[in-house]
Amino acid sequence: VMSFPEKDDYNYWRSKLMGRISVCFGGRIAEDVVFNDVSAGAQNDIEQATNLARAMVCELGMSEKVGPVRYTADTENPFLGSEFRMSSDISQATMELIDGEVRRLIGQGYDKAKELIVTNRDKLDEIAQALLKHETLSGDELSAILRGDDLEEFQAARKRHDQEIEQAARAAAAKRAAEEAAEERAREEAANNGNDLPGTEGLAQS
Repeated sequence: VMSFPEKDDYNYWRSKLMGRISVCFGGRIAEDVVFNDVSAGAQNDIEQATNLARAMVCELGMSEKVGPVRYTADTENPFLGSEFRMSSDISQATMELIDGEVRRLIGQGYDKAKELIVTNRDKLDEIAQALLKHETLSGDELSAILRGDDLEEFQAARKRHDQEIEQAARAAAAKRAAEEAAEERAREEAANNGNDLPGTEGLAQS
């Protein structure tokens, strides 16, 4: 599942946006490859992929056929998931050209995602088995599986690493506390030594 950014960010290359379109279709393609069937669960992903492709064509000039022309009437960031409103003065021929380019970009993203999933089917099965066992996986754990690492060993090593960091933090905190306590004792002793100086009582009485 892909989420759009919550604030304006136009610093996207075409290749990155195409990658995001591919990500949208990952779940649907996995269903098709594994079960030879698809569910309705990808509805929102399809909508996001379509909005992305339409933004690339109509807002960002990333279609050579359509060119660097803006064809929408919206003023909002095209990546925020808002519904597209096309300009009213677009000809029927241009609309057909836009629709064709949107379909082409979506098709390219879909084909790329399917190629990756089919090529890495063994990794897909490993991830599925890991999810059945652990229910959730972090990004680091997914990366470990894709690298071919043993997930159990990776989790054990990460746990040891986290424990070492926690122990180091506790030791540093204890050291700071000891230093602060020593400084406080030194201040108290200095204050007491000042009160015990010869002649202090006489000066106070006089």
